[in-house]
Amino acid sequence: MRKRTLRGKVYVVVLVEIPYAGNVRMIGNLLGDPRHEIRIGAPVGAIFEPHDDAKLPYTLVQWKIR
Repeated sequence: MRKRTLRGKVYVVVLVEIPYAGNVRMIGNLLGDPRHEIRIGAPVGAIFEPHDDAKLPYTLVQWKIR
């Protein structure tokens, strides 16, 4: 098995509120350049990243500013 490391990687974690789903809140990664300024309330869209090759396949929801 190949060991993975997060050393040297930067992730921007966001809390996203989804108004049309009863204001459900989800935490996830914000895709894009982590050095860009982020505005609270900025509209985001979901990106679905399938991991079908995993032992137990799953889909990861990530976010991108629209």
